[in-house]
Amino acid sequence: RQDELARARAGRGEPRRESHARRATRGEHVSTMPATAAYQSFAARGVRGAHRAVTAGHPTGSSLALLVGALVPLLAGAAGGGVVPRIRASDILVKSYIGAVGFTTQTTWDYADSETGERVRPSPLDLLNPTRTSEDSSPALRIFVGESREGSRLLLKEYSRSAGTLAAAELTAYERLLSIQRATVSLGGGARGAAPAARVPVSQLLGYMPTGTAFDASLFRAEWRVNMGCEPPDSGCSWLVFQWEGLRTAAGWAEAAVRSARARANEPPPGPLARFAALFDGGGAVEAAAAEAVARRSRYWRGFALALVRGMVGSVAAVHAAGLVHRSIGPACFGVSTLDEREAATLRVRLDNLGFSLVAAQAAEDELLVRRCAIARAERREPPDTARPPSSAELVALVERDDLRQTGYAVLEVLLKASEVHCDTAPLAPTASAGGTPQAAAVAAAAPPPPAAADGRDWQALLRRLVEDVYDGDILRFREYCAAEPRWREAVALLDLDGGDGGAGTAEDGRLGGGWRLLGELLSDGSDAQAIALAASGGELCLANEIVQRCEWLRLRL
Repeated sequence: RQDELARARAGRGEPRRESHARRATRGEHVSTMPATAAYQSFAARGVRGAHRAVTAGHPTGSSLALLVGALVPLLAGAAGGGVVPRIRASDILVKSYIGAVGFTTQTTWDYADSETGERVRPSPLDLLNPTRTSEDSSPALRIFVGESREGSRLLLKEYSRSAGTLAAAELTAYERLLSIQRATVSLGGGARGAAPAARVPVSQLLGYMPTGTAFDASLFRAEWRVNMGCEPPDSGCSWLVFQWEGLRTAAGWAEAAVRSARARANEPPPGPLARFAALFDGGGAVEAAAAEAVARRSRYWRGFALALVRGMVGSVAAVHAAGLVHRSIGPACFGVSTLDEREAATLRVRLDNLGFSLVAAQAAEDELLVRRCAIARAERREPPDTARPPSSAELVALVERDDLRQTGYAVLEVLLKASEVHCDTAPLAPTASAGGTPQAAAVAAAAPPPPAAADGRDWQALLRRLVEDVYDGDILRFREYCAAEPRWREAVALLDLDGGDGGAGTAEDGRLGGGWRLLGELLSDGSDAQAIALAASGGELCLANEIVQRCEWLRLRL
């Protein structure tokens, strides 16, 4: 190992940049807005003071309207097909500022021997030679609450001029989604009794709003600062107008569980009749009621967790089926209709933030993706063939595997964080999977400590380090590590369930439960060489749908 590390230090190779400032190559971009609680803290500021709306036709109120100016169709090139409507600035009322959103770029580093050129793998504990690094961006977009002339609530995204490519990419993605949906409705419109066309589970874009010099007036900018509590927008920025669907995301489940636990802690104690009845049975009724409450909370938690994972994986599969790859999947990208664990049956999950997305048919236009495919071919030791460009299947296979891997880490992060909160607010109860194998304690002692839900650390980076660097993709060993952590017992118990017979598969009998097998497929070999090797085995963007179809664990009903 010492020789290997010495060679790695001496021959640090060229870094493989997996993403860049304009567009992600591997989808390692995640929202830096942590959760719903952060949105709420911004929304509480609201609009300060009463202000007369300056756009004709809007009533007077404590809100600020966008001025009508010289409108320039900034995104006309992306919206040339006219599928996404153009909205006039005079039809939108900006009511309050929610917050700013950035992204994190992850870079994977490869190391090579300076003499032989062979790839070497540094130790995961070697901090001087990291396998990946992260860099946070400045805020790329801001989010506002708006209102239409008809009084409908809207969500407004304002992209800065430097993030114009993100706005164009998101608009292009919605152009494709809406075109497919309209074509499906047109083809099936004449059939009597035909089922309505299934809508891709994404946020509903209502239109785009190009701006010119409307924000240059000094009076407007001064009024904006007073009423909105933030800097006014610059001319030339891009605005996308969405239907209001709330600000809840999968990333906010743990925080919502904390608020629910605090609410339960503030509930009044049992009344005098209940305390009087407890005197005659020695407190058995009270203990039984408490045990039933704990069991009921556990059933609610598992049911909601399973429904959430089902929606997360299903939404990615639906977007892939529409010919799109997301390339920036994280827990904050999954919008949810509710975070109440008792409402799992009505939970709806949608995939948001398509600013780094890519239409599969346009993959050959991404220069970094083409270069990345060439590097993967070299890793497979293919004979150089400069005349043959990368095939569409090879290019799409790279970004498809990125989406699936990031979905797996998003699922893992959401479950582990929510399990920590659940176990911190519930009495410790022994479960079949809590103990793990006799080697679990030694495995946990040798591995890095588990991340805490509220310590602000980068869960994605920590989980990738554990799964890929420490355990080399071995899901069984990673399960042992998780099982040794008491605060993760609920997540481990849920993943141990088997979709086939309803039982639990654990490390003791040498088999993994259905949830762990799902994670194994999502987090499988992430090398580019392996991805392009399997590119010709099936159709483009079919892996996610195949995983959903054959995973019995996702069809469990708890």
